[in-house]
This record gives sequence, C-alpha cells and structure tokens, in this order.
Amino acid sequence: MYIDGLPNKPNLIFCALQIEPDNVLNYLGREEERFGGFVQTPNVRIHYLDRGPQTGIRLIWANGTYSNAHELDLVSDSLLSAGLRLITIDCCGHGLTPRGDHPVSIYHVADDMAFLLDHLGITKLTGVPLSSSASA
Repeated sequence: MYIDGLPNKPNLIFCALQIEPDNVLNYLGREEERFGGFVQTPNVRIHYLDRGPQTGIRLIWANGTYSNAHELDLVSDSLLSAGLRLITIDCCGHGLTPRGDHPVSIYHVADDMAFLLDHLGITKLTGVPLSSSASA
C-alpha cells in the first residue's frame, strides 16, 4: 500500500500493524466491508469508517497530510474497547475521497465533517480532529 500522492513510499500504518504488503488489500477490503461508507456532501463524495457501538461516546477524526481514514488503526482497538464510537474520514484528496473540482480550504473540511455528522444522525461528539481548526 502506498501513501496517497507519494508513490513508492510504504504506508507506515500498515508496516506498524505488521500487515504484509500482499495482505494490505485483503485487510482494507474487510475493514471497508464492515465499517466503510460514503456520503455526498455539497463539496465532494466523502469516504469514512464508522466503528464501535452506535451509543458510544463519539470521536470523529480527520486524517493528516499524506494519510487516510486508517490513520488510527494502530490505536483503534484500544479506543473501541473503551466504548468509543470512532468515525474516521478521508479528507478531500486523501484515501478514497476525490479531490473535487474546486480549491479546498479548512472551511470545506469543517463543512464536510458537519454534513457527515448530520448524515449519521449525530448531534453530540467528543474529540478534536487532527485538523483542530476544522472543528472550530
């Protein structure tokens, strides 16, 4: 697996999870089948993963630069076993979310996150995304 935009650089998340390169697509397929989804926002079609109990404390996470919705996979088991509902997104141009037809600002990311929360019926959440300015 390769980091979006940086060909030939192995994704360190999958290396740390000790997933062999030949098995990354199998891992991603299982995760996508169980937890993956898409929602069309006014800006772009956003990909997200929604894991954990529907009634758990909600934490939404926007990926960092050159990463994707799997960014928290190293700690997701701990977060989920603590009862959190973990929602991670691929921001515009990352992972399975396309870049879109217009320039993207932090305001677009915040709008996309708010749209996703509405789509999922979430009115309260706990946590600050990596891009904390998007949560303002």
